Amino acid sequence: QDGQNAILDVGQLKYIAFKYSGSAWIELWRSFPFARPISFTPLAPAAADEMALYIDQASHLVLLKGVRVGGTSVDNVDCKAGTSRASGTSLLANATQDITSTTTGDVLSLATTPNIPAGSYVWINIGGVTGTVTSVTFAGVIIDGNL
Repeated sequence: QDGQNAILDVGQLKYIAFKYSGSAWIELWRSFPFARPISFTPLAPAAADEMALYIDQASHLVLLKGVRVGGTSVDNVDCKAGTSRASGTSLLANATQDITSTTTGDVLSLATTPNIPAGSYVWINIGGVTGTVTSVTFAGVIIDGNL
């Protein structure tokens, strides 16, 4: 019927809105998940250093990359999420990934389902450092909605 509206759920929090006009459906808008870039750059990182942020809605990690300045490596990096900083679930495939690159960075392997519950902290743990690392930058992307 003329003037009728519809919203199509195409999955993964993606929606397309239509309006019926005359004899055809006309697309009004599209809604796709919101991407949040994240970045941490601790200076003179050391073993047991942690950096954290708070995420208010259910999300998932789609990329985490690290690059160092100086030294040989940043060792045993892990990224966790949880509603309490006392414990969390790793978003990485394993917690023994190292940052050795000083140019293009190392992409960290993600867990199969790197979901972040609503109202969670996301934090990066550094297990150790080899050599004199003056800084390390972690950059990533978090997208709204769980997988």
